[in-house]
Amino acid sequence: MPKNDNISQDILYFETYPVELQNLITEYITQLDAIEQKAYIIAKEHLKSSFNIVKSNGFNEWIKNK
Repeated sequence: MPKNDNISQDILYFETYPVELQNLITEYITQLDAIEQKAYIIAKEHLKSSFNIVKSNGFNEWIKNK
């Protein structure tokens, strides 16, 4: 599945965050490799409304190393 499709599907959910955080989330997702992208999709599908990208380990590690 193309990366842009995932971002456009999630954009409504991201609107609940401040614009700066929305931009970071979008940047994070677009830089994921194919395996990380698949893990992201699986996490969203399995955790549904419990999934929070801002609280995810991957996002927080990426922010630390940015």
